[in-house]
Amino acid sequence: MQTKPLTCIPPVVLGVALIWLVLVTPCEVVGVWEAGGAPGSSDGKGPKVTLRSYAVPNHGRLELLIDRTWRDKVGQPPKELPPTIAFTPDRGSAWKVLITALWSPDGRDWSEQREPIREMLLERAELALPESVETEVELQEISGEGLFGHLTYPLTDKDLVATEPEPGDYRYLCKGLIGVSELLLVVTVLFQEKDEGVREAVVAMLVSAKQRK
Repeated sequence: MQTKPLTCIPPVVLGVALIWLVLVTPCEVVGVWEAGGAPGSSDGKGPKVTLRSYAVPNHGRLELLIDRTWRDKVGQPPKELPPTIAFTPDRGSAWKVLITALWSPDGRDWSEQREPIREMLLERAELALPESVETEVELQEISGEGLFGHLTYPLTDKDLVATEPEPGDYRYLCKGLIGVSELLLVVTVLFQEKDEGVREAVVAMLVSAKQRK
């Protein structure tokens, strides 16, 4: 499944940054990776999550509590465009999580843009319905201190229902938009097979998100 351009951009959407985002597929976003973060420990000792901090140009840092076994890798495009953080398992390629941190030039608090966030996510997710087994998009609310948004439940790629996904192909897709203070997190979750444990860990990670200036 791939992300396609929006047919209508709501007034509150970030001009150039969001246009850049929706015109590329998740794979193309991955192509701009330049630097990698240290992988989480997988020795089974200590806490199950670890705090990671990611620089956002001119907007401080994004903090996330992530599963300590996950690997992370950061892509920072040129000209201080929004960075993309990618999370993958410590072994294999069963799933992938992409988070792009956008912002508004007027410094708006995205956590207060509840209805616009919901409408934008529905518009983006419904673009995938023609390629999906599902006929409608279901949303899960994500909320916490200074943040609000939604993550879709998985959409299933029609073309991969009866076939074994090749490396780099994903049968299931979740999309999300999360407002975290002045940041708008655009989330893509890709699975070769449904994994509720990973999805729950993604939700917990998003609930933990904080912007630090």
